[in-house]
Amino acid sequence: MMRTVVTTPNVLKNQRPEWLGPFNFFLYPLLSPLGGYPSGFNQTNFFFITPMETDRTKWPFLKGINLLDAKIYQIAMSPSGKKGRVIPESFRIILRQYLDRREAKSLAPDGTPCAEITQGLLRRARITAGQLKPIGKETDRHWEQGEDPNMLDPSMLLYEKPGNMCVADPADRKR
Repeated sequence: MMRTVVTTPNVLKNQRPEWLGPFNFFLYPLLSPLGGYPSGFNQTNFFFITPMETDRTKWPFLKGINLLDAKIYQIAMSPSGKKGRVIPESFRIILRQYLDRREAKSLAPDGTPCAEITQGLLRRARITAGQLKPIGKETDRHWEQGEDPNMLDPSMLLYEKPGNMCVADPADRKR
């Protein structure tokens, strides 16, 4: 489960449940795509949150709300066959999925892209940056909250694909 906070009164202002006030924390359980959602739902039509609870022993008894239809659902820590239950991912499942993923940022020992079954000492992948452009924040909170000095930070950079850029061969680079 991920702990998240409502940072401003405008976040979730239309579908916010009564128990979730501004600047409060809530839990956002990561649901299993294989049976974690109630019947008829998937990640496109189900956004489930629960009240903040730090005691993990109480998590199996939490009730939360689907923000898209405002219905209450009970958490189940394992499949039970009951309707209206959501099943969050366990650390075991998340770790297993992580171990089966290919490493996108590295190369296999033979220089080919990594696969799910690649073994051995990985090599570095070459990354070539094209033109660097300064960018601002993803969301402009200036209009909601007033002046924000972070908007003036010119150190943020945007990395783009190198359009018509060519790479010189080793002889030319040495020269």
